[in-house]
Amino acid sequence: MLSRPLRLLIFVLLLLLTACAPEENFDFPTAIPTEFLPTSIALTVAARTTAVVLPEENPTDQLTNQPTAVPLPSATPTLPLPPTETPSPPPTLTPLPSNTPVPSVPLSDIELRTPGSLSKVTSPIPVRAFVFPGAFGRVTVELLGEDGRLITRQIVVLGEGRKAGLALDLTFEISGVSELGRLQIYTADAFNRPKSMISVDVILLSTGTADLNIPTDFLAHLAIKDPKEGDLIQGGNVVVSGLARPTTEQSFLAELIDENGQVVGQRLFDADPGLITDFRPFFVEIPYTVTEPTRVRLVIYERTERIPGTIYLVSMEILISP
Repeated sequence: MLSRPLRLLIFVLLLLLTACAPEENFDFPTAIPTEFLPTSIALTVAARTTAVVLPEENPTDQLTNQPTAVPLPSATPTLPLPPTETPSPPPTLTPLPSNTPVPSVPLSDIELRTPGSLSKVTSPIPVRAFVFPGAFGRVTVELLGEDGRLITRQIVVLGEGRKAGLALDLTFEISGVSELGRLQIYTADAFNRPKSMISVDVILLSTGTADLNIPTDFLAHLAIKDPKEGDLIQGGNVVVSGLARPTTEQSFLAELIDENGQVVGQRLFDADPGLITDFRPFFVEIPYTVTEPTRVRLVIYERTERIPGTIYLVSMEILISP
């Protein structure tokens, strides 16, 4: 251990060496102004005591940031979707056939559309109808007075072979203020035998205002079911059956008329009893006399006494033989 005098000597030497060493230039930091010193100290202490919280890694973010895989096109062809089945409506039940026969009545060969029954008409009368024309396309329109006299007649030519529209204005004159009249439309074949006819009773006015009734029923009043057009009948009797809706109480008249206009057979008959609005069956045998095969026209007339004469008729051509 060094003695006290020796330690003192060494201390003095060190002081001398320090005093003889060259002075180094040290850069010291700029002193903080005295007024900011407390604030600086507080900030330094807060910085050392506050823990730095690093953001926590979210696994979801890592998955989100992963690159998205793009699906490659499949080599398997895409099959079309099966069609959607639309539910069908329930089947309609068809009623079983009934034992009661349902009448099958055609439209009339002449459908009178105006005027209707008991229309009040002034001159001219607007006549509108659909007609199967007669031979050469002819259609005859007539107006009768209450005593059966012919007041006026007009012949119209339409196309043959099909039902055609008829439109005309029928002028007339009467001596009195008014009277009952009959408007009738009819056709004939090439031998001037009656082919079809329809009529309607009207009230004729010399002055005043017309008041037209509109028809709503265009079915035939008579329908022949048997025989058929062009049938050959032998044996001296033609058996005719069909349906009728009588509008009068008079009997029907059936005739067989040859090409010379001669009646070779005829018979009166009535339809079966029933309501006046119903179609009723009829059956009639018409005797005839011929010496060779003859073409005749079977004509059935409906007649009345109100204004005497025929109000409706149907016909067909057949061949009769002895």
